[in-house]
Amino acid sequence: MTDNAFALAPKRNDHARFAVAASGMTRGMAWGMTRVMTLVMAFIMVASIAIADDEGDPLPELGDSAAQILSPAQEKRIGQQFLRQLIRDKSYVGDPALNDYINRMGMRVAAHADMRDTVLSVHLLENPELNAFAVPGGHIILHTGLIYATDSESELAAVVGHEIAHVSQRHLPRMLAKSEASKLPAAAAILASVFVGGKAGLAGLTVANAALLSNKLAFTREFEREADSIGIKLLADAEYDPTAMARFFNKLDRYGLGDEAPEFLRTHPLPFTRIAQAENRAAAYPPNPLPPNRTYLLAKAKARALYSERDRDALAYFEARAQRTEGDAKRAAIYGIALSLQKLRQIKKARATLQPLLDAYPEEVAFQIARAEIDADGGNPAAAAARYEKLTKAHPDLDYLIHYQIRALIKAGDAAAAKRIARHQLRRHKDQFTLYPLLSESNAKLGLLAEAHQATAEFHAVLGEYEQAVEALKQALRKTDSEGYLHQSISARLQVMEEKLEQSYFY
Repeated sequence: MTDNAFALAPKRNDHARFAVAASGMTRGMAWGMTRVMTLVMAFIMVASIAIADDEGDPLPELGDSAAQILSPAQEKRIGQQFLRQLIRDKSYVGDPALNDYINRMGMRVAAHADMRDTVLSVHLLENPELNAFAVPGGHIILHTGLIYATDSESELAAVVGHEIAHVSQRHLPRMLAKSEASKLPAAAAILASVFVGGKAGLAGLTVANAALLSNKLAFTREFEREADSIGIKLLADAEYDPTAMARFFNKLDRYGLGDEAPEFLRTHPLPFTRIAQAENRAAAYPPNPLPPNRTYLLAKAKARALYSERDRDALAYFEARAQRTEGDAKRAAIYGIALSLQKLRQIKKARATLQPLLDAYPEEVAFQIARAEIDADGGNPAAAAARYEKLTKAHPDLDYLIHYQIRALIKAGDAAAAKRIARHQLRRHKDQFTLYPLLSESNAKLGLLAEAHQATAEFHAVLGEYEQAVEALKQALRKTDSEGYLHQSISARLQVMEEKLEQSYFY
């Protein structure tokens, strides 16, 4: 491993082909694949029993059979493995403000669900397909294309609520438990793909999950109806519009079915009866029509401006919207114009477009962030860092602002301040593990290579990547004085990581 800042910080994987070279398989990967085969064999045994029971005795309780296939602890492990792959994928949306928005919305809905010990985490992927799916361990993935298709936060919350129901009701292990023998390859793919890593593992899990969701078995339709019913109740309990799910389903249905249908329709089929049932269920709750709120409109505009496939198409879209809308919708369109111009590197025009919004709404955090990012891209990261310093003081509850501030400080050449803030934030919030790469980069720029490797090790440790954590800590030790406190501290941490690595082989 080289000692430049970018090599020290964890990188995203390239888009890899679906292949694993045996010569490159680590000890941990080998043990992981052994565990996959054990899980697959367990699945085959239970599935065989289920088929026999179908001909004679009644099937075992759904929860019992699901637990035999995939325990809650195993679901958590799969979720953790999926997260490792997800955050390194090139299509992963790492914008702090967008991630904060979708997770706050998700937590508002999940607060009314029986999540047991599962902690919800909502993620965005840059993808024009209209799709969303749930992964074991409480992870919900939304495609940016799905956000563009919604017209209100209630519609977006409806999709999230539906996926939360899949998680809370443990639909994936229940589907595995009841699946026919002909569905074994899809089940095996789900279990195996999480150990492959990189784009191949992410794609494998997504496709396998969709394959199960889209099969024609009656229990799959049952689970979709259950997710609809619970999702609508969650919407009402969270004080969103309970009619939003049926409204969004109707909108999706207008796209038409078949090979050209949006991905969400292919993985979540929408027969007419299902839409009618959603409408009937919503009628049981008091109506709560909510106009699109500014926070939702700005988040949607930011996603489209920064993550559309064609930048100039996004700009044209916002320009047209600004001409035909009023109020917050018009302001969101102007905001989208400014962000689109920034992405097109038209910095002066972006700044001029945004300024009237800043003048009229100086307290709007989204506008302040936009101005800071325009300044940073325009060659003045020090001004961006100063703006973020004011913002973090004015909004101490918005932890995501710290990420922007640290990045601006690094870009401005003030790695010492970036390190100080990152360390302070991590002491207070150890769950904000995406700060570790920034801490690593800050240390590297300061020439503190041992501490840079140490921060990288902690990033890997949070993700359960103990083999990589051990290697990073060994790199750190080589950069320290063998008699110093730092050396002793890293040595103690290395011992802990080595023990965790050994334990992981036998998980």
